Amino acid sequence: IKENKYTVIKNAVDLEKLHFDKELRDTARARLGLENNLVLGHVGRFALQKNHSFLLDVFAQVLNMRGDARLVLVGEGELLDETLAKAKRLGIDDKIIYLGVRRDIDALMNAFDVFVMPSFFEGLPIVGVEAQATGLPVVTSTGVTRELPIDSLCRYIPLENTAQEWANEVLHSADYVRRDTRKEMADAGYEIKSAAAALQKRYE
Repeated sequence: IKENKYTVIKNAVDLEKLHFDKELRDTARARLGLENNLVLGHVGRFALQKNHSFLLDVFAQVLNMRGDARLVLVGEGELLDETLAKAKRLGIDDKIIYLGVRRDIDALMNAFDVFVMPSFFEGLPIVGVEAQATGLPVVTSTGVTRELPIDSLCRYIPLENTAQEWANEVLHSADYVRRDTRKEMADAGYEIKSAAAALQKRYE
């Protein structure tokens, strides 16, 4: 590494599938019954690292300001029951949609208005890359490494900030007008075909 004898291959995604698609967004939101809602999304394992407990605190504050807000949770894990129990204690369980493990991440990312990821610690999150590929703004913690490719689509917030402060940032980010980010993602090295070709060339 000191002699610069290495090659970085980005953890790229399929931009032919993962990109902003207004028709797919409308279809996905209608299927979820969320045509007229502010939709916060989170995709990740229900584990300590992901900090779902704080995510619920943030969502509760968002609801105080936007009663039409809904939180969509995707994934499974050992803390699922604990998370859903806390949602019930907070009285927000009827505003949360739990979808389990899904394969239609492209549709869900399009359906969301903002992606919220208050992880305690995390390297480059692939779900964050997928979110940005669909032009989705990401609000994440400073516990996540600052490697997401599109700076204008990402807000890094310390976990020391209050749930109310996080909620304010979430609402600010959700006001963003979606755009096609395929060129930006490709220029940053996150287009899967180019990344695969670079890897193949390296082996050859």
